[in-house]
Amino acid sequence: MRPVYAALEYSDAERIYKVSETLDNGLLLDIYIQLHSEKFLEYQKEILQEFVADFLDKTKDQPLTSKEIEQLLESELQKLNTKLQSFADKLRDVPKCDLRGYVQVIVDQAVKTWMIGKTTLMIFRDEKVYSVLENSYQEQTNIDQFSDFIGGEIERGDVFMYAGTKLSDILDQQDLDELQQVLSNENAAAMLDILGDILGARVEKSQIGFLSSFSITGIDLSRTVPSKRGGKLTALASKYTSKVFGKVNLGAFNQKARQYLKGNMGYYLMAGGLGIVILFLGYAVLSQLRGGTQSVTYTTATGGTASLTLDQIKADIFAFQTLDPNSDEKSVKYNEILQKLGLLEQKGIWAEDVKNLRESLNASYEQGFNVMTIKSLSQFDDEQTGRKTGLLTFSETEKAKLGTPISVNVASQINIGGKLGALLGSVNENTRGTLVEYNVGSDAKDCSLSLSKKGLFCYTAGGELFFVSKTGIETMETTDGERSTKDIGGIGTYNKTSIYLFQHSPANFASVFLTRYINIAGSESKYKNGQNYTVLTASGASLPGQMEGFAIDGNFMARGDGALYQFWRSSNVSSRLDYRQVPIVGGDKVSSNYSNNVKVLVSSSSPYIFLFDRDNQTFTVYESSPTKVNDNYKTSFKLYYMFRFKFDLSTTNTHVVDVAVPESTNDRPELYILTTDGLNKINLYEFIDSLKAQKSLKEVTEQ
Repeated sequence: MRPVYAALEYSDAERIYKVSETLDNGLLLDIYIQLHSEKFLEYQKEILQEFVADFLDKTKDQPLTSKEIEQLLESELQKLNTKLQSFADKLRDVPKCDLRGYVQVIVDQAVKTWMIGKTTLMIFRDEKVYSVLENSYQEQTNIDQFSDFIGGEIERGDVFMYAGTKLSDILDQQDLDELQQVLSNENAAAMLDILGDILGARVEKSQIGFLSSFSITGIDLSRTVPSKRGGKLTALASKYTSKVFGKVNLGAFNQKARQYLKGNMGYYLMAGGLGIVILFLGYAVLSQLRGGTQSVTYTTATGGTASLTLDQIKADIFAFQTLDPNSDEKSVKYNEILQKLGLLEQKGIWAEDVKNLRESLNASYEQGFNVMTIKSLSQFDDEQTGRKTGLLTFSETEKAKLGTPISVNVASQINIGGKLGALLGSVNENTRGTLVEYNVGSDAKDCSLSLSKKGLFCYTAGGELFFVSKTGIETMETTDGERSTKDIGGIGTYNKTSIYLFQHSPANFASVFLTRYINIAGSESKYKNGQNYTVLTASGASLPGQMEGFAIDGNFMARGDGALYQFWRSSNVSSRLDYRQVPIVGGDKVSSNYSNNVKVLVSSSSPYIFLFDRDNQTFTVYESSPTKVNDNYKTSFKLYYMFRFKFDLSTTNTHVVDVAVPESTNDRPELYILTTDGLNKINLYEFIDSLKAQKSLKEVTEQ
């Protein structure tokens, strides 16, 4: 076997780490990594050098089989991933460590490759694009890690071409046709030059990173078994770390696709155990579905006309499956597909094909957007450890005295608020807490933790405030004048003395947005020194007429008209608040909009923000980037979608009324879930860690 190597590099030599070794057992090892971060380059290189040295030392003079080499390399890459993550976690004030490249081994007429960062692999067979694989890449992570391997038998004439960028954002079908033509008429090096010219004309060369190719120009054919599957290449997935776009279950999609397969099967790739998303760019399984070139003309949103074919929709669906859910591109693509399918359904054409395509899209939705539908909270039970999700089930007496549960607040103890009463100091079935009835004449609308964290501050729809403790109820009142508002949108505390009342309907920027009070020493029901805050505004700016979901993390947050707003004290005028709409990137923004009844959960020491939609019964996790726990980014971060729980507890005749994430669990968030039947707790961090490490959500028990 004689691989011929060619490369184009668009980076300084000091930012490149590469190794090419031929071992005694015939194994060919090629490593190419570009380091795009500005700092600690030498330290990153040292980590990579240690990895190579350890691997070579363990393979030297060892008669290892191909399988043993694969397992050894996986083990060493797992250690490398751990070292890279440990290194990045120590650099909170340093931007993302951007690594791009691959580790490739060729042994026994088979190739295996592991990619890292924003890297693409194009495979050519018989001088045609055979597949395009794009590595998973998440902008908000602090460092990239090596993905699962892709591997399979190689044939004479195969070309493997790597790029340090996302090619699907830049190339189109015409470009692929041109590359194939050059490869057919000349060679891989010439094709690499053409690709470099195409990319260089469209993006900055620094964004390309690198281009490299391996051409398999000679194989000992006496050792090669002729393929019985028309050249099928098998892609395998290792089990130690993240998947290459592993959110799409290609195997499940193929099962559905087999209903429509017709004619020549051609080339295609199969995903192994954990699943690998493969972009076929015109050569995919989707292109083998029935239908194709017939088109329908429609009017676009801009008034122009365009043609639409089934092949276009198939390509769109496959593109949707491969896009990352923490990018807005996925939602845009999903909306485009829905509109196109809706148009065809409206026209009544290709009915069977449209039905099948919609089924494929629907089957991909939850996995594509990291949505987990929960039919019963017992799905979170841990069968291995015996840990149960349920902490406390309300008795009939508790239900009667609580009324409808409305809030759960957790600090040193768990306090549950209802419309008629509260349960303070709950732990579990054996320690149920103290049941306190309000008897204030009106139902409570909402409750939050008191200053001591041992009681509750509650308010009614009419704006009456009262303090709930284990000893009883006290009306909350000011000692130095009238309270600013009875149109309360929320109540919160910060530190040990400050109480904040939020306006539910700030009529305009000149009106009071919130008021801060200081409690009287020794009392949680009496307060003074009301300080009103209004919002600074530029010409033409406006706030929603009503706001809800108020939260405090040193600054303030609230929702209105479907958007999340952040407010902070102006550096010039202490009683005025600057504000901005917080950018939220990713997730389904088409068919799953938020209601106007959303709770915002935020903490000063956590990089995460959680949104609980009471009406739609969803709990959504976002991560800030740059991290909001860094003082430099507290008012400039963006939120990136991670995943969502969708609660559908109708079969158990209950629903979720409130959730809480204790501030004490910021590093390893725990989620308390209050339903009409009782209290539950899950280790939310297990799902966050799983998504970051495995690129897929931790599984729950099937219901």
